[in-house]
Amino acid sequence: MLNGSLEPFALTDVLHLMSASKVSGRLDVRRSGRAASFMLQGGVVLGVAPEGGGVLDEDGSIDLALEILDGSGGTFAVEPGPPGSGPVHLGVDELLERVSARRGEWKEVSEAIGSLDRALRLASAIGSDVVTVSAEEWRLLAAVAAGRSAREVARTRGTKAYETACGLAALARKGLVESDPDAPPAAAPQAAPALGRVGAPAPGKVAPAHPDRGSRGDPLPGDEADGDPARLLRDLTEDAGAPPRRPLRIPTREEQRMRLRR
Repeated sequence: MLNGSLEPFALTDVLHLMSASKVSGRLDVRRSGRAASFMLQGGVVLGVAPEGGGVLDEDGSIDLALEILDGSGGTFAVEPGPPGSGPVHLGVDELLERVSARRGEWKEVSEAIGSLDRALRLASAIGSDVVTVSAEEWRLLAAVAAGRSAREVARTRGTKAYETACGLAALARKGLVESDPDAPPAAAPQAAPALGRVGAPAPGKVAPAHPDRGSRGDPLPGDEADGDPARLLRDLTEDAGAPPRRPLRIPTREEQRMRLRR
């Protein structure tokens, strides 16, 4: 398994290199307390999976990719092999475009209802005598009346967090839903455990805390694969059964003279 640090490289660069090299396998990433795996077949992204879980559907894959791409620092590991099937079939550039669009959509949702974990409530007053809502909007209003957050509403109803948040944001723009200022702040999510070697410190070592482009910690023993992702991916695409290549070296003048004397 090839692995390296995401300090000197952007995760998008690693994805582009895997795409250009038509790598098939799994790209495990751990950063900002989260771990996820990008599944690729011939450099095409088939989906994204959280640690310990299966590949998410298209919406879930885009959201998890957004969360991982917007993280900082971290480490990556490339595990070659057949990734299996997935609900997504996107080139890396197309995936990044979808992630960028989703980032803008989430920004609009956040401006309307805050975070997914902020408790919501029915608006204390509305600016119209008559309000018309659909059946789906009524179900969302009934869920919000219990003081739930967008994430809790989605979990209770068994719906996708993205679709639920967009529906609640639309109700907030109509003036029917608002965040509850009296609710206690949401608890911070627990950090995900390490994904294999990704981000896991060696025994007796403490993993350095650093931003994506911040100060670098010393490499840990055994991290011989840390370095240029392009080199790592070139090695990955070579025949694993081939004998190791000897490095080319130009003989010195003294060695050339000795050969001529023979």
